[in-house]
Amino acid sequence: MDDLHPESTFIQTCDLRTHQLAKLPGSDSIFAPRWSPNGRYIIALTAAGNNQLMLYDTKSQSWREVKLDLSFIGYLSWSSDSAYVYFDTVLSRKNGFFRLRIPDGRLEQVADLSKIRQYRAQFGPGSWTGLGPGNIPLVPRDISTQEIYAFDLELP
Repeated sequence: MDDLHPESTFIQTCDLRTHQLAKLPGSDSIFAPRWSPNGRYIIALTAAGNNQLMLYDTKSQSWREVKLDLSFIGYLSWSSDSAYVYFDTVLSRKNGFFRLRIPDGRLEQVADLSKIRQYRAQFGPGSWTGLGPGNIPLVPRDISTQEIYAFDLELP
């Protein structure tokens, strides 16, 4: 991504048989795509500000803006059943780990990360977050060594 020219970002697909690249229609100024495990959706971030999610439905071949009242959305991870997208907001005032339910757009805060001392990552300004087996959130914590902890959460 070119931070000075976000309009120059877009998403490409690759035909593995022909090795041809094709621009995904409507993907201008969108980056960091994550394909759902079931192949139905692609979730991505807008290039201007990392504060807006875009959802591409491969069936209808259309984009949908996901409106959230959050700033600086971090790493995106799909649940294993493709029903949720998980992400962090470690660089914002509402530092947490969230999940977005794809069918209806319902947003839930899974964990408050404001009291966890996180290191500032080597690959960018925020640390990595993700999912482990069973959709268990993983968040690195800085205690002078880099360790990864899993949370035991009771989700509805």
